[in-house]
Amino acid sequence: MSISAIAKHFGEIDTTMWSIFNHQIEKAMNKQFDLSKLIKMNVDETAIKRGYNYVTKFTDADTGDVIFVTEGRKQETFGKLYEWLFEHMGDPNYIKQFVMDMSKSYKAG
Repeated sequence: MSISAIAKHFGEIDTTMWSIFNHQIEKAMNKQFDLSKLIKMNVDETAIKRGYNYVTKFTDADTGDVIFVTEGRKQETFGKLYEWLFEHMGDPNYIKQFVMDMSKSYKAG
C-alpha cells in the first residue's frame, strides 16, 4: 500500500505518515543485528516504480525478518549483502539454504 493510500485510510496527511515511516526505518536500522546463527535466506527483487527501478530484499527464511535491502538486482547486490553479514556477525559460508529465482545476475552472485 502506498504512503498516500495509508494516509487517506487513517485520515492523515502524507507528511505525517512519511515521518512515522522514516522513524520506524531508522529505529530498525539502528537495532543491533546478530546474524551469527543465520543459516537460511530468501532473496527477491521488486520494482520500486514504473520504469523498472529495482530493490533486492534478503530475508531470514526461518523468521521472515528482513536482513538487508539494497538498490538494484545485479550480481553486486550479493557483495553488498556479504559486507552486511560480516558487519553483523554473520558469514555467507554458514548459509545452508538460499532461496532465489534463477536470474543470471542472481546465479552469478
